[in-house]
Amino acid sequence: MSQKSEVNDQPILEEVANNTRARLSCYLAIQVKHENKQLTTEIVTACRQQLDACLWLIGRTTTPDDIETGACNGDWLEALEKMVVYETEAFYLLEKLLTRPLSPQTRDILYRMQATIYHHHLPALRREISTIQAADPTALLEEIKSMVREKDPVEWARFFCGPRGVLAGGALLGAGALWLLKDQINLNTKE
Repeated sequence: MSQKSEVNDQPILEEVANNTRARLSCYLAIQVKHENKQLTTEIVTACRQQLDACLWLIGRTTTPDDIETGACNGDWLEALEKMVVYETEAFYLLEKLLTRPLSPQTRDILYRMQATIYHHHLPALRREISTIQAADPTALLEEIKSMVREKDPVEWARFFCGPRGVLAGGALLGAGALWLLKDQINLNTKE
């Protein structure tokens, strides 16, 4: 069996290889900046395998010099969010390409790539984001106290529109409900 496809899959495979190469470039920069965290190492390894599979079907091979490390700005959370965007774009690119006529080998590779993104990469990235965004109640209270002291409407808006705003709003709503409940119980005991 030849490693080349009977159907002309080369343009599709080139598009997938270019997308994977671009993602890999970004992920390598993230990996370097954020000290080879296990999550990025696993995703980089999977992307390299995906790129190798595409290039094998085209009849080419890749070398480590084929991938340039891109630029990585921002903190770990921003890097994770960027990776989620890239993985989601890759998923939908594969979805679009899978509607075209493809050889069985190419279709299988693209389905496997899509499954890896959907079942492994995106859930792992989202778990890590959720872990980072989990609020420390003490820090949240301190942030609210400092904001109340400043009385700056811009700070209030920034805080309540940010990721911690939802948590603070829920905490304040819960505190208000407890205050009303306590007040109602005090009224009932006085009667």
